[in-house]
Amino acid sequence: MSEIQLVEAAKVMCAALEKVSKPETKQEPEYLTIDEACKIAKVTRWTIRRWTKFPDSGIIVIKLGSSKSCRIRIEKASFMAFLASKAVKAEASEPQEINNGNTKGGEAI
Repeated sequence: MSEIQLVEAAKVMCAALEKVSKPETKQEPEYLTIDEACKIAKVTRWTIRRWTKFPDSGIIVIKLGSSKSCRIRIEKASFMAFLASKAVKAEASEPQEINNGNTKGGEAI
């Protein structure tokens, strides 16, 4: 092997080692206050509390402090996923106009 080929091979090996040796850093999840969640969903505080009360909603909640004066933080990703699922269900359940054939000039009679 020539000296140039050895240098190129060394560069390739160094690049491969850097990829292997660098641990991937995980991003910390982003959290919302109840007021922030209210603004995003355009609902009241009580609706947010009701949604977060049930484990099957999929909304991840963190309680900070003692039980009497606890503050709640909502994981943004799980909250946005919950809202997206609600939007899909709402679109599917919208009433559609039924045309039963009783029309006169394009208008129902």
